[in-house]
Amino acid sequence: MNLLPPADIVKSDIELACKHIELLTGDPNSPCHWRLLHDSRKNDPEYPARNRFGTVTDLWPEFEQAQSDGYGVFVVVNAGGHSDTEIESIRAVFIDGDDKPMPSTWHCMPSFFVQRSATRWHVYWVMHGMRVDDFKPAQLRLAAHYGTDTAVCNPSRVMRLAGTLHLKVSSNPQLMQLEIGGGWDLMGPYETREVLTDLATVAVKLAEPRGAAPGVTVDHPDNVRRYAVYLQGLVAQGKVAIEGQKGDNHTLQVGMKGMDLGCSTEKVHALMLTHFNTHCVPPWDADELAVKVINAANSRKNAFGSDAVNPSAEEFGNIVKNANTQPAATGEDLPLLEFESGDRLLDEEPEPIEWLIDGLVEKGEAVMLSGPGGVHKSRTAMHWGLAISEGEPIYGRKTERAAFVYLSYEDVRKKVKNRMHLMTKRLGGTWGSNMRYRDMTDRSQEFLLGVTSAADLSPQPLYFQLRKYLQGIAGHKFVVLDSTYNVVKFSGNAKIDDGAVNEAVKFLRRLGRETNSTVMFLWHPSYSGQSRGDNSGWSTAWNDAPRAKLSLSRPPKGKDGKHAHNGFDLTVEKASDGPTGSVHTLYWADGVLLPVSGSKITNLMEACVKVATLAADKGVPIVRRRAVAGWVIDAIEAECGDRPVERQILEMLEDANQWKRLCYIKAKSKTKAGFYPFGAKELPSGEIMNAPETEFDPERNYRISEPE
Repeated sequence: MNLLPPADIVKSDIELACKHIELLTGDPNSPCHWRLLHDSRKNDPEYPARNRFGTVTDLWPEFEQAQSDGYGVFVVVNAGGHSDTEIESIRAVFIDGDDKPMPSTWHCMPSFFVQRSATRWHVYWVMHGMRVDDFKPAQLRLAAHYGTDTAVCNPSRVMRLAGTLHLKVSSNPQLMQLEIGGGWDLMGPYETREVLTDLATVAVKLAEPRGAAPGVTVDHPDNVRRYAVYLQGLVAQGKVAIEGQKGDNHTLQVGMKGMDLGCSTEKVHALMLTHFNTHCVPPWDADELAVKVINAANSRKNAFGSDAVNPSAEEFGNIVKNANTQPAATGEDLPLLEFESGDRLLDEEPEPIEWLIDGLVEKGEAVMLSGPGGVHKSRTAMHWGLAISEGEPIYGRKTERAAFVYLSYEDVRKKVKNRMHLMTKRLGGTWGSNMRYRDMTDRSQEFLLGVTSAADLSPQPLYFQLRKYLQGIAGHKFVVLDSTYNVVKFSGNAKIDDGAVNEAVKFLRRLGRETNSTVMFLWHPSYSGQSRGDNSGWSTAWNDAPRAKLSLSRPPKGKDGKHAHNGFDLTVEKASDGPTGSVHTLYWADGVLLPVSGSKITNLMEACVKVATLAADKGVPIVRRRAVAGWVIDAIEAECGDRPVERQILEMLEDANQWKRLCYIKAKSKTKAGFYPFGAKELPSGEIMNAPETEFDPERNYRISEPE
């Protein structure tokens, strides 16, 4: 190669710059488009980018001044303008080698080189007649072949001008040198076919994975299926690559995930083309995507197969694959079955049922908590978890202390935090130290299991991470998964297939057995399930599959269209061991659902009537749909010992009005609207005449509900 200029004459900068343009365009005085970018403060508004057009000679004084201000000088390599849409003709194809030695051999001799060191270089092949549409595929093929920067592929790409200074380290300016390659001497400008004929289309080759985790089988069918489900999940959630929204980085991360799951670069490329790429905006062409996958392989930090299942048949047995892969045996080959005598079972002492919540939640089971929206499933599960974490009783029932692990896809961190504060204030105590919480609201693409059919279950990376985490916590755990559809993703009709649903529930039960945990999964029933009264799903599969099932629901409505009471019925729908049937009617009580005894209702009613009468006597009666004065709430608390919320007071007063303990008088003349003792009448003077009270029936169900 011929060096221009000799190494000891580095001051003739404009000569290098003109030679660069001459090699690129055929004339050192060709006008070009230029971009001045500050080398160390690119995004600083005080140093904006500057676009210019002209010859090197005409613009050189400005270039020198810009260099003294810290700017780098870049040329738009191709002709036409500063944007991709303005490029009209291709002058050259080129690659950018950063922090790597220059190759010793070339598939086609370059036309010239621009470099500042042995590991920082640009290589050009000057072209003749290349179509603009062929430029990007050619750039990607060159970058893939030589392992250089694949981002250098758009038609309006700028490259640093020879003869100017690289100023990213201002204390160490480096001159951009120029070398003429043998391709220029021998060939002049290249035709497209001459550069690309011996350059294969971008291919991702199956190679020995770098830094593989121990025992990983590349492209194991189960891991391939898991990656396909992962890609389908991204598409379903709209999490595809979108131009202008960090689509390049997102594609890189998606490719890395496939390698974490033990898929080869070849398989990752194929699966992304099939399941992911067509939904991107715009889709990558095959070569572009191949380069992204290669970059993902070179950039990944995790060990290859770090999240792989290998092999699934040993790891999951029939949970993952129910098909019997053993050759069928003849009847003569089968061993005799062994049975135990019933006497032997009777000789052994019966084993007591272990309860996490006595008579309510069996220890070690996978328990469904079902209920429609608005019945406080999440709040109730959290209350139970916090109480269990400290071994505190629930509804007067004994609990066994266990760590509380809570994965919440439904409620953001702020809501969970506020609920904890309300609960600890209402119930007393300093709960939380034995709780583990993970906010999953922004991680909907992470789930435990993909289900296509009863014979096709795909455990996901989160399953292995959660299992490992739980196994690291000493003792028993109470794990709440909120909610089922977030942790188990069903494809097609699998969610209404008895076999698929049954296998999915077994999988959650298996998680409990493998980690010494009781797993509670929250479920929102379908309308048909609610109408059947079993709070199940679209089919009876969701009622049949769980061995333990609880439900929360509003009470049935009477002929008047009103609920029998304003609480919530907690019912044991199914129990692995133990009785079924209604357990508790729960009422809202300052952030938690609790049973309210008849005596408490009586005391609250009496206190409300007494204070309402006092307020009327003071000339400040309590008014419907108006804020209740603070002194009224304080007085009621002093009377009954419990501090009610505003809605409770108003509902108690309405009940007192219905049971003729109080009456409600509308505003008229000088009379103030509000609750008065029953029988009170307005006198001509505007005063109120009270009537004697009637007896109160404490057996009636009174409404205690959540405030809005």
